[in-house]
Amino acid sequence: MRRIVSEFFGTVVLVVAVLGPAFMASSLGVSPGFALVMAALTVVAVLFVLITVVGPISGAHLNPAVSLALLLQGRLTPRWFSGYVLAQTLGALGGGLLTSLMFSASPLVLSTVDRGGWGVLVSEWFTTFGLVALIVLLLRQDRGAWIPMSVALWIGAGHIFSSSTSFANPAVTLGRMVTDATNGIAPAFVPGFVAAQVLGALSAVGVLALWGRAVRPPTTRNLEHDS
Repeated sequence: MRRIVSEFFGTVVLVVAVLGPAFMASSLGVSPGFALVMAALTVVAVLFVLITVVGPISGAHLNPAVSLALLLQGRLTPRWFSGYVLAQTLGALGGGLLTSLMFSASPLVLSTVDRGGWGVLVSEWFTTFGLVALIVLLLRQDRGAWIPMSVALWIGAGHIFSSSTSFANPAVTLGRMVTDATNGIAPAFVPGFVAAQVLGALSAVGVLALWGRAVRPPTTRNLEHDS
């Protein structure tokens, strides 16, 4: 139960960290570019802290796409997968409502932000692919200690280099739907985003399964043979 509770509250905090800067930027009247930097830096900091703290308890998935990938990798059982996804989804919705209340906005609204176009779907596929590949590779190489900083930097950078600002998370996508923050997403675009994110996770698992031998640390025998 501690694992499920950790995933729930961790996802609540993550969504607050995603939406909070948008509300704050609007209240301060800052430029869109500065608002984007605010969001990226906040997400980097909070993700690093969350994964560091929650990781030893539940693994700090905080993301159904990550949980799906680890289920397919045999690192998560179907029972735990179901519990994680439910906790993440409820946590994301709760985080969206909580952020609205924190900034005195109506908690009973749905976003109207247009997220249409192929470009944002490709961005969601790519950023989720990169996120899942990063986690799986670090786990495979027994470098799990690098996951907090690596994931935080990837998602933070994705805010800048991707046209979708790197949602890369089906739960967070739902959390962004239940708010009138400027970085929300209208309900009509949620299915496309979630599909792109799931496809990104599946693609990463598939590619790494095919490329498995190539990513293993080189052995002395391999080095001698190559020389």
